[in-house]
Amino acid sequence: MPRASAAFIHSADPSNTARSYTYPDDPLTNDRPEATLSVTQNWNPGGGRGVYNDHQIGTLYDETVQQWAIYNRDGAPMPEGASFNVAVSPSAD
Repeated sequence: MPRASAAFIHSADPSNTARSYTYPDDPLTNDRPEATLSVTQNWNPGGGRGVYNDHQIGTLYDETVQQWAIYNRDGAPMPEGASFNVAVSPSAD
């Protein structure tokens, strides 16, 4: 995988989540289907109480909304407050 050029933390909330999908709204990933994302779950960003998402996750680029999505691979609903570390690498081209 190419070296990450930038990273951010994404948290699922009602404004960015649909069923098992949550959509990070970030200039590093919006309108960038060629980007490479490396995503891990983050139990409690900033400390305090965390939200446990006990599901394997995946990523895909949703052409309809021109954004990347993080989703639960088993189709389980994405819990509100689930957080993710997102490292973004530009296209290898």
